[in-house]
Amino acid sequence: MYDCPHCSTKSIGTWRKVSATPFSPAICGNCGKASFVSGWSNFATVLAAEVFLWGSIVFAIFLGSFYGLLALPVGMAVISILLAQLFPLIPANDFVLETRRKIVRRTWGFAVLAALALLIYGLSTHSAG
Repeated sequence: MYDCPHCSTKSIGTWRKVSATPFSPAICGNCGKASFVSGWSNFATVLAAEVFLWGSIVFAIFLGSFYGLLALPVGMAVISILLAQLFPLIPANDFVLETRRKIVRRTWGFAVLAALALLIYGLSTHSAG
């Protein structure tokens, strides 16, 4: 568990800390406030996932066994713990949270419009056929 940057209580788990972004912040179980890590941490996580994915495939082929694929989850667990130690949590301010709310609303709006467009398209092609 890691300290919340707002109340200093150990309330944020390793995976939640590593995956916390301004768009999906880690919420403290004690004070309920949001925090996130630097974007560089997320970039490092994505890069490591790519390396471990292809590396585990090559390792499995080299070993001639599916056990080589275990390099992916083991490597991701190790890199998550390492990144949690390297990057501190940043407290989210009102600007970050309001921006997040706007993006979430726009994303849901886009998803609803896309679903409606697909439904209308599906109904029009189904009735024509």
